[in-house]
Amino acid sequence: MKGLIYFSCENIYSFKEKIEFTMENSKGEKELVSAIYGANASGKTNFIKALDFFKFLIVTSKELSVGDKIKLFPFKGNENKDTEFKIIFKNNSIKYAYYLKINESRIVEENLYHYPSGKISKIFTRNYNQEDESYVFDYGRSYIKELKGIELVCPSNKIFLSVTASWKEIDEIKNPFMFFSNVIQSNMGLNEMGWFEKSAEILQRHNQDRNKFIDLVKVILPGLKNIESNIERKQVSLEYENGMVLDLAEESKGIKRIIEILGPILEILKNGQVLLFDEIESSFHPIIAKNIINLFLDKTQNKNEAQLIFTTHDVNLLDGDTLKKDLIWFTERCKENGYSTDLYPLSIIEGVRTGENIRKNYLKGKYSRC
Repeated sequence: MKGLIYFSCENIYSFKEKIEFTMENSKGEKELVSAIYGANASGKTNFIKALDFFKFLIVTSKELSVGDKIKLFPFKGNENKDTEFKIIFKNNSIKYAYYLKINESRIVEENLYHYPSGKISKIFTRNYNQEDESYVFDYGRSYIKELKGIELVCPSNKIFLSVTASWKEIDEIKNPFMFFSNVIQSNMGLNEMGWFEKSAEILQRHNQDRNKFIDLVKVILPGLKNIESNIERKQVSLEYENGMVLDLAEESKGIKRIIEILGPILEILKNGQVLLFDEIESSFHPIIAKNIINLFLDKTQNKNEAQLIFTTHDVNLLDGDTLKKDLIWFTERCKENGYSTDLYPLSIIEGVRTGENIRKNYLKGKYSRC
């Protein structure tokens, strides 16, 4: 099994101070969905961007040339301070903990641990010594032979995890790297990801994936009979019960958007990946959005425990049926903390009663910490 357990970041985008996020509930059980609410410009999107950028750093670091500056996005006025990330996750049923402290010139600190039998065990640590401008590397006993020497080909601006994954076939390195490169998926920059091609490919199959896809679209197009796809011609057409056939190009912008991204979402669900989705209501009709959320929540449909982390303004999801208390998070920026984004779950707000009208109280500002 795989999945995100914990993520924290500091001094990135609108997060001046450390914020912490978890996909475990108060009982320590894995959650499959988290919804992030907040006013405009409160930092909801920045949370998705921070986790997505962390992934980007790790996956692309090995491509930097010696001496290249590391492109970062520190909190305004905090440019001279380091940016920090920490993540705990599972991949191939092994739990990992990874920490990165970084600035535009170098990696300051980098640690990777795992829990092969439930007990923490070091894979490697890397610390920059400012006095003599050198690095101190330390390796877990089982990895000294495999990892020793790679530090010689890992310059100060490159992430050791990224470099090592490209040099060595070590499961304890490959598993964490593959979590970032393959498991975490995002709807940021859709055009570059080939999401439409994935939808078209699913529609050419004649199996349950195709049927599920068409059934979801029928929710908002009740007269829809079938959807056909031709990948070679890059063509998708919709057939209606009245005999009318329309090319996707003739459909509304909303229908085009849904068909573009619905296929990859179903594939992520099938593969047990982690989907970061910014502003889910801007891409889907509210009924389809709710149905997709329920697909992730339903363990009979989501057998590989894929996770969905999304931002939204849709207060209708706060109806008490779709999202329980442990699944709801808020962002806000307060004058008292210099307008740095704060991120916190509804579950830590005192006095929230079982069955209370969360939607009504959220709109009243009852859950604000400013």
